[in-house]
Amino acid sequence: MVAPARSESRAGPPDDVVIPPAPLPRALIVGVTAILAIVAGFGLVGLALAVVGVFLPLLVVPLGVAAAWLLFRAAQPMRVPTVGGRASALTASGAVVIAVAALLDNLRDGAQHLLIDRDPGAYVNTGRWLASHHGLVFDAATGPFATTSGLRYNTPGLYGDGTSMHFQFSHLLGVLLAEAHWVGGDRLMLALPAILGAASLVVFYALVCRYVRPVLALLATAALAVNVVQLHFTRDAYSEVVVQLVAFGSLWVLGLGDLRPHGGGRTRAVFAGVLLGTIVAARIDGPLYVVAIPVLFALAAARRRTSVGDSDDGVRFDVVVPFVCAATAVAALGILDVALRVPEYLGEPGWRVAAEYIGIVVVSVVAIVFGRRADRWRGWFARVPRLPAILGGAFSVLLLGLWLVRPYVDHPRGKPIGLVGSIQAAHHLTVDRSQRYFQDAMRWHAWYLGPFALAAGVLGVGLFVRETLRRGTIAHWALAAGFGVVATIYLWNASITPDQLWAMRRFVPIVIPGFLLFAVVALEFLLHRAGRVGVGATVLLAIAFVAWPLSATLPVRDEVTEPGMLDAVHATCRALGPHAAVVMLNGPTQLYRQAPQALRGFCGVPVAVRTNAFDDTRLAELARRWRADGRVLYVVADSPARVTRTLPNARPQVVATVTSDHLLDQTVDRPPRTYVHARDQFVIAAVPLAQS
Repeated sequence: MVAPARSESRAGPPDDVVIPPAPLPRALIVGVTAILAIVAGFGLVGLALAVVGVFLPLLVVPLGVAAAWLLFRAAQPMRVPTVGGRASALTASGAVVIAVAALLDNLRDGAQHLLIDRDPGAYVNTGRWLASHHGLVFDAATGPFATTSGLRYNTPGLYGDGTSMHFQFSHLLGVLLAEAHWVGGDRLMLALPAILGAASLVVFYALVCRYVRPVLALLATAALAVNVVQLHFTRDAYSEVVVQLVAFGSLWVLGLGDLRPHGGGRTRAVFAGVLLGTIVAARIDGPLYVVAIPVLFALAAARRRTSVGDSDDGVRFDVVVPFVCAATAVAALGILDVALRVPEYLGEPGWRVAAEYIGIVVVSVVAIVFGRRADRWRGWFARVPRLPAILGGAFSVLLLGLWLVRPYVDHPRGKPIGLVGSIQAAHHLTVDRSQRYFQDAMRWHAWYLGPFALAAGVLGVGLFVRETLRRGTIAHWALAAGFGVVATIYLWNASITPDQLWAMRRFVPIVIPGFLLFAVVALEFLLHRAGRVGVGATVLLAIAFVAWPLSATLPVRDEVTEPGMLDAVHATCRALGPHAAVVMLNGPTQLYRQAPQALRGFCGVPVAVRTNAFDDTRLAELARRWRADGRVLYVVADSPARVTRTLPNARPQVVATVTSDHLLDQTVDRPPRTYVHARDQFVIAAVPLAQS
């Protein structure tokens, strides 16, 4: 394993240090810094303004530019020593080419997830609403709807009783989607996840270059880019892609150049902390990823206690404190967003999330106390010099146990889930809706990474932990802590519906790329220790690292969610016109639950959903009241028959039919390798003012 970038003292003043050059071209360092600064600057400024209800381009754009510029300056990318040379330029160019190829492929099959059946639909509709409104709360029971009983307005992804509607989940991704819409309309908004995913690949390459030679970093980047899990979650609006990008970015910035005060260490630490805190603004389970905070507190306290506080690895209070303060401030914004604008969502994960936040605070305090007693525990390493290797090996053995032993001795269950039973029945499995399949979490990774890459990753984890305990930098400790906690918790209990690929979203931000990073760390170790045999083995393993995930990706590389849905909704909006009001007719399909907010946000018209308590004979009266208000009342349904059963004298019009032959099949016991067919139809009819 390549030793981490560290400073070595010369003769002279203590601050006179030599910084090894980063194995990246200047253009890539500047480009990566700019990407991270733009995403964090515009995202966080937009989120703060959306929370207070003044999400306006006139405010967001200048403040976002200012925030992005300040973050870019904080990183001081022009002061980072770098290297020239053809090899460095070629590998960096290769990473950019891989990212661009992934971007083009994902744009070709990008999702148009406008219906709210799962999380991406909620994020897209949040973004589309914010693009033309000023805040996250609105009234849906407007006009004659407000005084009509038997109608409802809350749907999946949307809370409220009609007078105070608000969107589910943390809202950072919705803000970024709205800002993309300002720039390039609906098409750019839907393309944003693919753009963020491509950026994440480049940042991942830059991060891996901190630990291994660039050609191995390029290998890890290629293996991640062709992985069907990475492909699937960067084709649609998942918050995990934002978390992945800013998590990689935070770790990269922590290892970017010198972190001593004269080298801009404090400002760089602030930038890294902002990126880390952005994870909490993107996802409610963010505390799992900021677990590095108590670890760094403990190490900083230990450095001060043992009189090595002037070390150049960045683990000092003058770096840790600004890093933690910046992360805490941004995390507070994320918590405030959920608490004020979607309080119901706080209760959905139950006590688990609250325990995570409380745990971070408690453990941080304990860590400082523990660090101040560093004289005692540092003695362990003196008495047992192999302790770092033992602890690293123990973590690798734990992962091996989860992979090779747990599936035979543990079969976790929970509350019955109807979807699980449906998938089991469709694939001729024993129907047990309470099964969770979490015992196979490491096997899931073997399906998509391949057993060779996963085995190398498990070995690399042990090597990385050993290196971190021996002489790890602040970036080493942050990566080891974040990966260790997230991987251990989610590999044991992913806390998610266990259908594929849905369940793999838990592992997108740091676990899957982490295994690939540690796998090439193991290859670096092999190259150093095994001579020509190691070179040959590395070449064979490198082929397997890319070939196996390709074998899982190629059968379903054309998978796409809701293709053509944007055109269908636009066609429906044109048919309705700008002066319409809509009642969705409930029925056996899910369109009446999934489409209301899309019609409300994209068409800009009032929308309500008929319930079984609504008397259909009142539609004509409601239509007359809307006509007096200057609007035409329409019903929208999934078939002409649904309309005529409700309004026999109406004239239903099929305005759009969306057909998908490449929707990914859902599985629970194997990786998906086939497609299923899906069809949605939008039928509208003007409500006659008089019933026959």
